[in-house]
Amino acid sequence: MLTKSAEWYIEHFDQISQFEKWIEIVRSEVPREIRNLVKSAADVAVAELSNKHDDYSSVSSSKDSDGFSVYWFLANSYDDERRCGACVSAWIPKTPEGLSGDSEYPPVLGLYYEDSKKKMEQVGKQISSALKRIGKIEDGMFTCVQRQLKEINVHALLKPKDLEKELARIFKEFTDAARPGLLLAPKR
Repeated sequence: MLTKSAEWYIEHFDQISQFEKWIEIVRSEVPREIRNLVKSAADVAVAELSNKHDDYSSVSSSKDSDGFSVYWFLANSYDDERRCGACVSAWIPKTPEGLSGDSEYPPVLGLYYEDSKKKMEQVGKQISSALKRIGKIEDGMFTCVQRQLKEINVHALLKPKDLEKELARIFKEFTDAARPGLLLAPKR
C-alpha cells in the first residue's frame, strides 16, 4: 500500500518529469545569458575607452568549471595565445547560486598579470606599486588590484538592462583607474 504522497508522485510523474526537464533547459541557458550580459557591458566600456585612448583590445572570454572570465587589455600588453601579460578581467560564477551573497567565490573584477613566476612577481609588484596597492600571486597569476562585483547578484539579474549599464560604468572606471598599471606591462 502506498502513502498519499507516493500516490500523488506516481499519479503526476509525467508532469513532474516535464517540469524537471524544463528546469534543466533553463538552468543550462542562465550561465550563457549571464556571460553575454557581462560581455556586453565590457564591450560598451572598452568601446568608450577606445574612443578616448584608441588602444584597447576587443573583449574575450574563457570559462572554467566554476564560472567564466571576461577580459580585455591594452593593445600589446597581453598575449592571448601564451596567456601572459596584463589584463583586466571580470570573473563571474556560472550559476545563480554562485551569485547569492553566501557564495565562497563571489564575482570579482581585477587587474592581473601572468608570466613566468620570476617575471610575474617582479612586474606584478611594479604594476601594483603604480596603483598604490599591494598585490600577490594567487591561482597562477599576480593579482595587482581586485574588487568584488557585489552589483552582480540574483536580484540584479531581474533588470538586465540596468545591470548592464551599471557594469559598463564600473568596468570603464576600473579600467581607466588601472591604466597606469596596464601601461607598465611589457609589450608583447
